[in-house]
Amino acid sequence: METDSVVFLATASYGSLVHADYMFGCLDAIRVFGDRVTFPVIRRGVYVEENRDYLTRAFVDSQATHMLFVDTDIGWRAVHLAKLLEAKRDVISGTYIHKTDAGTLASYAATVSPEGDLERCASLPAGFLLVTKGAVLRAMAAMPNDVYEIDGKVVTALWHPRFCPRAPSYRDDAAFSKHCRDAGIDLWRHRGVVLTHYGEKGYRP
Repeated sequence: METDSVVFLATASYGSLVHADYMFGCLDAIRVFGDRVTFPVIRRGVYVEENRDYLTRAFVDSQATHMLFVDTDIGWRAVHLAKLLEAKRDVISGTYIHKTDAGTLASYAATVSPEGDLERCASLPAGFLLVTKGAVLRAMAAMPNDVYEIDGKVVTALWHPRFCPRAPSYRDDAAFSKHCRDAGIDLWRHRGVVLTHYGEKGYRP
């Protein structure tokens, strides 16, 4: 991890429960990186897109250089974060599958041939997603009028499908992916960062 990098750990959650393997990852990252990683900031509520917008605003207001969104049902360790940071991309995701035995990858849409372990995509899921502050600021600057208020804080609707009617399936991660593309930001998947997605059991590619 670069010595000037500080990672803001962010989790948007419907409720209060987190998987143990999610928390083990948070503790492992703090053990390995020390004060270069924040203790996870968890925003709970029924509207995940609003939770993500709120956390993104908190990241912008912080001193952190990167934000790592981690869902509560993702199993991970510090080495996975380290690999994403080493890739030096503005927006990059790890690899995981939907919670089914079919083994279907989550919402990636590859656009070009891979560059080693890195694959440029048209969209990314947000379950294990690293974003630089520069990328967030560029995306926000491209949509100055798409703002709303949460708990007295003005946030940019980067994740809110209501502000992005053409986002596939009207999902929060699809909306964010589209806003990044509109701002000229490339999206990447790291095929070497393989994560466990927990449901009735742990699902892996």
